[in-house]
Amino acid sequence: MPIPANCSDTGAKFEGLRKAVTAFASGLDIIEERFGPDSLEVQKALEAMISAYLDCGEFWKAEPLLKRLLEICERTYGDDAAALLWILAELATGYARERVEDAEPVLERGFAVLRTFLDAGKPIFRRSILDMAGNRKVLYGGSQKGVLETLVQASETFRDNLRKRWGA
Repeated sequence: MPIPANCSDTGAKFEGLRKAVTAFASGLDIIEERFGPDSLEVQKALEAMISAYLDCGEFWKAEPLLKRLLEICERTYGDDAAALLWILAELATGYARERVEDAEPVLERGFAVLRTFLDAGKPIFRRSILDMAGNRKVLYGGSQKGVLETLVQASETFRDNLRKRWGA
């Protein structure tokens, strides 16, 4: 059963996520056994579950999967690969909303990785990890949200929450 697109119905959200989590857990074990823990198949499975959580506004459930995918992508593609951008942007956005102390280093890293690709004509935000490693074309075109825009919004949220925290 697919997860509801807007996840606005709490009952449907819970039921859809429950089924997805159950299927994901059993499927991931099989995929890891068959293809290896860092395989593209595992990365795609993690990406799908992360997307489901994020689409339903469940950042804290997506966070451990985002961190795991980040580690896999760092080992597989390197520390400054395009595949890291959307992961860092999602982590920065989630942290900026609720855990200010964790947001700043992730934002800085996201902007540093993005600097590697500043010559891109129109950076975009892509969750798809296929063909991302070292491929600058993943940063171009389409109607998807821009990586730079996502990082800037996370940075603004981080600053707003920091001001609120310190009463400024």
